[in-house]
Amino acid sequence: MEENKSTGDSKAPFRAGGFKGSNADGIIIYNTTYQVLHIAHEAWLQWMLDISIPEILGTGCFVKHQLVRVLDTDETDGFVYALQYYAASRADYDQYTVLYEPAFKLQESKKWGNNIFGFSSLMQVVG
Repeated sequence: MEENKSTGDSKAPFRAGGFKGSNADGIIIYNTTYQVLHIAHEAWLQWMLDISIPEILGTGCFVKHQLVRVLDTDETDGFVYALQYYAASRADYDQYTVLYEPAFKLQESKKWGNNIFGFSSLMQVVG
């Protein structure tokens, strides 16, 4: 397996334009956009990087992730982030939603309560 040049991760077969060995039609991006209140920002970000993201990647349903801070937004109430998980197929994403997502959402809700707000989108790479 080729090493991912951007992350150095040999488990993530990603290259510009798609995943190695698959066609672009199968790539699914599960995006969640979060607004994180200032009071929870630093702790939330560390928790995402150290605990949540590794646990979700550990399900094997996603091959890559990307966490980005959204710029040019009103940060009066908090910071805005977009978290994207890349699944090699819709079946992998569906497996995540059935087997793992409810427990992860419950964990997130219990830990952060009203300190974070988010919405999710499911996207397909078409080109």
